[in-house]
Amino acid sequence: MRQIGLAMQMYTTDFNDVLPPAYPPSYAPAYSMALQPYARSTRVWSMWRCPVDVKRHSGCSAYYTRSYAINIRISYTYGGNNNQTSYVKQKMIEDPSGTILVAERPNVVNCIDGISNSDIACPSAGNGPDTPCKPDSWGRDQANALDSDTPAVFYARPWHLDGFNYLFCDGHVEWLPPRKTVGNGTLGAPKGMWTPVKGD
Repeated sequence: MRQIGLAMQMYTTDFNDVLPPAYPPSYAPAYSMALQPYARSTRVWSMWRCPVDVKRHSGCSAYYTRSYAINIRISYTYGGNNNQTSYVKQKMIEDPSGTILVAERPNVVNCIDGISNSDIACPSAGNGPDTPCKPDSWGRDQANALDSDTPAVFYARPWHLDGFNYLFCDGHVEWLPPRKTVGNGTLGAPKGMWTPVKGD
């Protein structure tokens, strides 16, 4: 994930501090493809796949598996205005060290070259007060079964000892349990580290 952070920094340098959009318009590539020219690795595709993500991704070639998604909440206008395609500058993020930029998103159709599953809105759509996964109605979450009492399956629980790895807007990577990321919000409607607003 640190490699993704470095690629993101180089991208924003070339594009006047602008981050790639969480959900680009149809004529633009997914954020992972936009960052690919900045990948400094002999195995450029490997940085997009978490070593724990060993399950075959349906619809992806062997080299095109992506384990990560960009946080749609940092490029979304609240109040019902669907502004997912907005281009956000880093300076607009009030708390870079406390705002998630990229999160692990376990999903078998998360592919490097695809827009589908390239963005994420919350840890879990869950049930009750955690539904829906606002601001996006498509359930762009880390694990639908995060709070399920059913036996764990590969994509139904956090990957790393009940937590996920997160890349923050300042470039650091941190392991956290999902509940520690939501601030005053819920798993399905998070605040805290999921929004660009400081102190929520």
